[in-house]
Amino acid sequence: MWLFFKDAITFGDLEALPVWITCAFLILFMVSLSLLLLFAERMRFAVLPFLLGIAPVLYFFGYTAPILAGAAIAALGAMRAFMRVREESKSRINFRVRVLLREGLPNILTVLSLLFAIAYYIETKHAPERITLRDLMPRPLFEQIFQYMPAVGNVVGLEIDSHTTLDQYAAHMLGQNGVDVSLLPSAERSRVLEEARKQLFGSGVGNGDTRLADVFYDIVTQKSENFIAPYERFLPLGFAVAFFLFLRSVALPFGWLVSWMCVGIVHAAVLNGIIIRRDEPTYKEHFVWS
Repeated sequence: MWLFFKDAITFGDLEALPVWITCAFLILFMVSLSLLLLFAERMRFAVLPFLLGIAPVLYFFGYTAPILAGAAIAALGAMRAFMRVREESKSRINFRVRVLLREGLPNILTVLSLLFAIAYYIETKHAPERITLRDLMPRPLFEQIFQYMPAVGNVVGLEIDSHTTLDQYAAHMLGQNGVDVSLLPSAERSRVLEEARKQLFGSGVGNGDTRLADVFYDIVTQKSENFIAPYERFLPLGFAVAFFLFLRSVALPFGWLVSWMCVGIVHAAVLNGIIIRRDEPTYKEHFVWS
């Protein structure tokens, strides 16, 4: 899991396969751990597999202080999760998988999110090249966003998409000012469009066949890089905090998925006799007026 996670967060790697493999291994790991939280008789039977699951992070991201601290916090979180599930199980009359996991699963997901964020911080901090906006927003992603431009273009009367060229855009802007370049001779039209391109985008932006999306991408990334340059050394920490918040935002639906998968597994195990129901007498304390 950690190998594919390291591959997934490597800047410049746009392949989605490592991300999906990481998610698949994470689901398998969390389902297995959740079943141990439910049925392990002793804490070590649940905590030790968890520690074995996170141990590779030390190999892939180094024995650094942040990683060691994150691993220690993760171990404490796993211990607390087991104790909370065990206490809830003792205090309840009925065995409800989702209710029990609700006591321990959020702790596990929180400490795992923290550990993933720390690993992300280590990877970005020791990146061999300077991190730029082009790493965070690759050109293909920007072009996907640019696909929404037709809705904007319709407002101004121009059909804009990722294939719109500078000459097409310049001709439209000239037309709004009463200049129809299609009526001009070829040489005159080329000169007028070249001058219009310089006025709109400055010199050195390319020829008339250059795509508008490419020019916008270069302008946006250059302006953004100039803005964030003074804060460059704080970027890895900022990225890690943002990554942690993102993981926590998706932890809720991910926890639901894991819980329902555990419900299905337990139900199937009960039907096949792998898990049996055992009723025990219990005493409940009440306070009444004397």
